[in-house]
Amino acid sequence: MKLHLLQSNDKKSKFDDFKQAYACYCKELSAYNPDLKGKDFDQVADEEISHAMEDDTTDCILMYAEDSFLGFAIVGQSPNSYCTDDIYIQEFYVAPKYRGVGVGETAVRRIISMYYDKDVSFFVLDDNLIARTFWSVVMGELGYKNLVRTGQVKQPSAQRLSNPTPEDLIFYYWHKE
Repeated sequence: MKLHLLQSNDKKSKFDDFKQAYACYCKELSAYNPDLKGKDFDQVADEEISHAMEDDTTDCILMYAEDSFLGFAIVGQSPNSYCTDDIYIQEFYVAPKYRGVGVGETAVRRIISMYYDKDVSFFVLDDNLIARTFWSVVMGELGYKNLVRTGQVKQPSAQRLSNPTPEDLIFYYWHKE
């Protein structure tokens, strides 16, 4: 399977795929975050995607193979990042049927290379052991060392819709060795 990454700002016609995937992402997150339960996921997706696509310091990256939509990433750069030397992965999602086959790892490698191997920061919900394990393994394989793993460094803009408490989030800051 050949993975293609498209920046959605260049491909407005892919908005519906992005919206559908984002709504599924919110539904999955609701298992970890009770503030999302009962929300209209399509409306949340519309608002979040519109906001991200209008922001000049945020890139919306769509993952495709042939005609299949595999997932997305929302990546922020300064000032929507921890510092001027990193990228902030605000959201990262791979559709369930494409998990465990290398799509996520390939996408992370390609996304990081798009930003010239800058340092990488993101938040992960503490209860999401699968995501925590994925990021630790992939970033380690890419030669990154985790410099920070805890504390409320800043409230993540990508989580503003659900307002998790600082205790629910683990902050990661990865530096390329």
